[in-house]
Amino acid sequence: MKDQTINPQKKYALGNTYIIALTLIALFSIGSQITIQYFLKGQDTDARIINIAGRQRMLSQKITKHTLLLFQSETPIKFQAQKEFLMNSLKLWQTSHKVLLDGNDELEIPEPTLSQTVQNLFSEMKPFQKKIATAGNSILSIDFKDINQHKNLLRTITDNEANYLKLMNDIVFHFEAESKAKIERLKTIEVILMTLTLLLLALEAIFIFRPITRNIKSFIKEIQIKNKNLSETQRNLQINLEELQTSEEKLLQNQEEIAAQRDFLNSKIKQLDITNKKLESGEQILKKLNQSLTASKDELEQKNNDLIRSNRQISLSINSAKTIQEAILPDEDIFQELVGEYFIINRPKDVVSGDFYWLAKIEGKLILVAADCTGHGVPGAFMTLIGASLLDKIIRLEKLLCPDLILEALHLEVSFALKQSYSENNYGMDISIISLEEQVNQYKLIFAGAKNNLLIWTKNGLKELKGSRKAIGGIQNKNKKFENKEIILEQGDLIYLGSDGLEDQNNIKRKKFGKNRIKEIINKVHDLPLKEQQKRFDLALAKHMQDTNQRDDILWMGIKL
Repeated sequence: MKDQTINPQKKYALGNTYIIALTLIALFSIGSQITIQYFLKGQDTDARIINIAGRQRMLSQKITKHTLLLFQSETPIKFQAQKEFLMNSLKLWQTSHKVLLDGNDELEIPEPTLSQTVQNLFSEMKPFQKKIATAGNSILSIDFKDINQHKNLLRTITDNEANYLKLMNDIVFHFEAESKAKIERLKTIEVILMTLTLLLLALEAIFIFRPITRNIKSFIKEIQIKNKNLSETQRNLQINLEELQTSEEKLLQNQEEIAAQRDFLNSKIKQLDITNKKLESGEQILKKLNQSLTASKDELEQKNNDLIRSNRQISLSINSAKTIQEAILPDEDIFQELVGEYFIINRPKDVVSGDFYWLAKIEGKLILVAADCTGHGVPGAFMTLIGASLLDKIIRLEKLLCPDLILEALHLEVSFALKQSYSENNYGMDISIISLEEQVNQYKLIFAGAKNNLLIWTKNGLKELKGSRKAIGGIQNKNKKFENKEIILEQGDLIYLGSDGLEDQNNIKRKKFGKNRIKEIINKVHDLPLKEQQKRFDLALAKHMQDTNQRDDILWMGIKL
């Protein structure tokens, strides 16, 4: 029979290969862990810096707001209250600006490594920031009786706020882009390390585990054959012993044969002992292999836990962005005060939304806006911040109150803010703007839309005012102009507007909710209270979406005059 023992040189080579493979796996695992921890720490810092940068925009608007209210104060008590609000906002604004440039040990934010582009934006923003800070600190030192002598300080703040907001918005965009690039690099490194680890495990299985398994199977087969031979030998020995008892002469004749058989049996026993030792050695090898596989499994579980923590941190950052986005929307108290009876259905597809609404009453005219920005999620949310900021500038500061002029100005501001004259991006928004002016026993409504329409219910039935076939932002036909549509309404008439998310939502058969269905619902529920109308819309949408997912952000509003 062919000898099945493992060649000592082969055992040595297999052992060395096994040790090298384990060493490489350990090195890759340690390297992967160090890389992931480094990137996670950097990602946490980036997220906090982005949140602080986004908050700077809100704080600059609060400074302007409190400054305006301060100069409009009618009593020293209101004047002093607004001064305290201004002081707190100004202090937090200046502290946060210093954190963005130099970091903060107490907040565990290291000094940021700013790209040349971001450094240039901060340098460009510095004079505007300095003027606002100087004017704000000067306002804190004036008295109520001298307020009318320092209105130039208010003009300094309002004149510089728009430039500051634009540059801070660009800085937030650059921070976000750099953070995303780091995440993509981390993903690439993780894929490379995981691929190399799996490749090493596959090579170890092919060149170490499989040869050892093959040898163990051969040993077991040899033992079975030898046990069978041993049983046959024992039976022959028994026959010979019986023959010895019946014939002494035959016993003498067979002594040599018995001795030979005894020697053969002893040799078989020795071989069996050797085989048993080889089997024990194989069992030890199997135990070591099992220990190695257990260690590899633990490492993979640790990596999976790291990825879960990373995902949790990203989710926290997005939730913070949601809080910032909700801060730009009008409060329910403001809506209740300016509009009266209304409902709003606002359902983001993701945590943050690409749809938003805007409301203000200026010079006796109520301006209401519903906008659908390009994209959804984080990109769409950034567009809503840009849109709301530009509407504040155009309507509140520049006092443009005619819907078609507001749309023209907004289109130019978006194109300029996103550098669309020489960049390849085509971001923008579809939008509806209405201006309501109360007259004697009636309302004058002026509507202008950018690829968005308006539905109105009067005693004569449902009517649709169509917007212009021109969007806000991107490359548009310069010959097309936004047009106003004017209509006189009475008390009790209803106005409906929003984004195309409700209309375009599909069901499980990929059939859209549709504009006609929206009109059918309005025809059925127009005489109900608006909160009950909202419930009817919600129920219809839930039934339509059963067993399918939301495809876009949904914004739909109803107002009763």
